[in-house]
Amino acid sequence: MPRPPLASGGPLPRWLVAVGSAAIIFHLAAIIVPVLDVPSGPWFTRQGPQQADAPAFAHAATDLAKLHAEYLRVANSYYFVSNRPADFPAVQFEVRLRDKDGAELKTLPFPDPEANPWVRHRQELLAGALAFDVPVERPTGSDIIYPGGQIPEVQFWTVEGENLKPQSGQPPPPPPMDAKVLRKLSEKLSQNNVPRNREVMRPADLALILARSYARHLCRTHGAASAEIIRHVREPVPPASLYGQEAPTGAFDEFQASFGRMTP
Repeated sequence: MPRPPLASGGPLPRWLVAVGSAAIIFHLAAIIVPVLDVPSGPWFTRQGPQQADAPAFAHAATDLAKLHAEYLRVANSYYFVSNRPADFPAVQFEVRLRDKDGAELKTLPFPDPEANPWVRHRQELLAGALAFDVPVERPTGSDIIYPGGQIPEVQFWTVEGENLKPQSGQPPPPPPMDAKVLRKLSEKLSQNNVPRNREVMRPADLALILARSYARHLCRTHGAASAEIIRHVREPVPPASLYGQEAPTGAFDEFQASFGRMTP
C-alpha cells in the first residue's frame, strides 16, 4: 500500500535565508582571499626576476580569514614549496654507514630511486630540509665580550686545512669554497673563532636535528656504528638563461657538504 504524500512545508523564513546566504558568502570569501593575497612571479623584468605584489583588494580583505585561520584551521593559500621549483636548489644526499672499526659497510642514496612514490616523496622533503643554510655572525673587530663571560659556541661549514684559530694581524686569504672542495661541519667553536676573511654559513637548526635523527635511525636499522650524511646541492638556473643570456660561471656546479660522522 503506497504511503500517503506528506504535506509540503511552508517556505523558509526570509531572515533564515538571508543569514544562511551571508554565512555561505563569508565562508567562501574567507577561503578565496588567502589564495589571492600572495605575491606572484617571479616575473622577468629588465631589473631581473622580481615578485609582483598581491592584489590590493585581496590584501585589504585579509581580516575575513582570521576566524578560519585561528579557530577552524582551514585558511591556506595553497602555494606550496613544491609549486616553485625555480626558487629552491635541487638536493639529494647519501649516507655512508661504517662499522666500529671505521670500515664502510654501504652507501645509501636519497631519494632512493627504487623506493615507492610515497616513500620517495618523504625522502625528497627530508633532502630539501637539509639544504637550507643560514649566515653566522662574524666578529668585525676585536673579540666580542659577552655578558657573564659566556661566549656562544657555533658550528659552520669549513674546508680541510682551514686555520680556525684566532688570527693576529693580517688574516690569511680565504680558502677555496668552490664545487671541487668538500665542505665539512666544524666542531663547536667559540663565536670569536669564526673566520673573519670570508662569508661563513652553517646548517639551519632544523637541518642539524633532522640529520642527527635520521643518522641514528639508519644506524639502528642497518646495524652500523656510525653514519655520515653528505649533501649534494645544485642551485637553480637563473630565469634569465631562458631568454638567451649566458648562464653565470658555476651555475651547473654541484656543491657537496658533509655533516660528519654521527653515532646512534
